[in-house]
Amino acid sequence: MRRIFSVLAASLFFVSVLSAPTPAVSATTVSFSADIWADNWFAMYVNGVKVAVDPVPITTTRSFNKVSVTFKAKYPLTVAIIAKDYVENKSGLEYIGTPQQQIGDAGIVAQIHELSTGKLVGGTSKSWKSLIIFKAPLNQDCVKSSNPLADCHSKTINTPSNWYSPSFNDKSWTSAKEYTQAQVGVKDGYNEVNWDENAKLIWSSSLTTDNTVLFRSVFKAPVSATKSMTLSAPKLIDSKTLALDNSCDGVGIAPTLSWSNIPTGTKSLALTFDTLPGPVRPGEAVTQDFNHLVIYDLSPTSIGLDDKLTGGILGKNFKGTLGYTPPCSQGPGLKEYTFNLFALTSEITQTGLTGPELLSQIKGKVLDVAKLNVYYTRKS
Repeated sequence: MRRIFSVLAASLFFVSVLSAPTPAVSATTVSFSADIWADNWFAMYVNGVKVAVDPVPITTTRSFNKVSVTFKAKYPLTVAIIAKDYVENKSGLEYIGTPQQQIGDAGIVAQIHELSTGKLVGGTSKSWKSLIIFKAPLNQDCVKSSNPLADCHSKTINTPSNWYSPSFNDKSWTSAKEYTQAQVGVKDGYNEVNWDENAKLIWSSSLTTDNTVLFRSVFKAPVSATKSMTLSAPKLIDSKTLALDNSCDGVGIAPTLSWSNIPTGTKSLALTFDTLPGPVRPGEAVTQDFNHLVIYDLSPTSIGLDDKLTGGILGKNFKGTLGYTPPCSQGPGLKEYTFNLFALTSEITQTGLTGPELLSQIKGKVLDVAKLNVYYTRKS
């Protein structure tokens, strides 16, 4: 066990497809994040494009690290990973010539989320297909040899051309095998990632002698059997234009909201109200938090939110205060703001979360998201 990789990142649950003709490609490009922990080295491709690679050479011993990446792609996602366990040469052994001379072990786990919603796309499991490229030692009794390169036997097959392409046929590959944390011997960084229960540690048939393995899986957007969650603001002008009193030009109260079609299995709801930032004005600090409202732990049986903001836990808005801070965009003209309603698989009970902190907390816990764009025009 040598190296840990975490490729971080943001979640509807998507279906893993083993092998099939290339599915129709979505016209919409989506941003994703991925978490990967590997022993020892990996490179990952999505739809034939390399999106992540271990920057530390496979020849490096005792290297443990964590890396974060994001990427953009279109559904369905063909995810292909080449994973290698550290060995010194074709003997398949490590620490050759030392008292620690041994056969190493391996393992990998990965999960992918949508960056904007935190929804889980999918994770590694026994549904993935695998192909062993290099296997050694075939005769494990050579582990004590003083000349393992001569005494240990190995088997290598040529890496198939375009094995990472969406059009590649992996029908002849075998299913990956799931392993426990104890079997893999996870360490150094594995526990820094909040792994979804659907992301399993996998490898091929042997953690010790299968040194280089290819993995593939396809993830596509599901066809929902139920109506999508809806979010509306019935008291707004035309149901989409903020009233004067919802802005800093008026008394600054929150709009009344209504929602419906909460998905089965929802344990709580969370709501944010944000906008895209304008130019930084004199005296303002640059921030990544533009939430005018953050509220969570709302009951899944609730049907809306009144201007008193009762029924949930108030988080911090971009000014650092709890509750609603009204839009006060600089300059005249039409401004756009967005309400985001999240249906979650668990309750979020920590108090005083900011918008970014809430999104981090709900990663991998989102069943559905409803959005409502609203507008306001300032006269000056």
